[in-house]
Amino acid sequence: MSYNILFPIQQQLTTDNLNYHLKHLVKTHYNMNINKILIEDLKRRLIYESKVRYYTEKGLNKMSLVTYPVKKTYANNFLNQLKLQNRPIPLLSPIMSPRIIGPGLYRPTPLLRKIPVQIFD
Repeated sequence: MSYNILFPIQQQLTTDNLNYHLKHLVKTHYNMNINKILIEDLKRRLIYESKVRYYTEKGLNKMSLVTYPVKKTYANNFLNQLKLQNRPIPLLSPIMSPRIIGPGLYRPTPLLRKIPVQIFD
């Protein structure tokens, strides 16, 4: 499925597991202290909001992510307020989820040594 991330970083996202990629986005941009994400579903034409909560458990930094649909007017008002505050939204390149096309060219071994691999046509 295809999604557009509207806030805090504008980019296109093609994935089967939205929550996994949103958590990856938040972890990658940890320095931005992301608390809210607005996502547009391109197939269903819905807009979702994800709220991020950071906490520590047993000395480890953790986060939780809650995603729910919102009205388009809410999203438009939120984005218009950002424009009035002159806060630009950075653009990033699209993210595509990895797909397994066929058998790999290597096989992992428990001995961690290089083994020549034969490729058959």
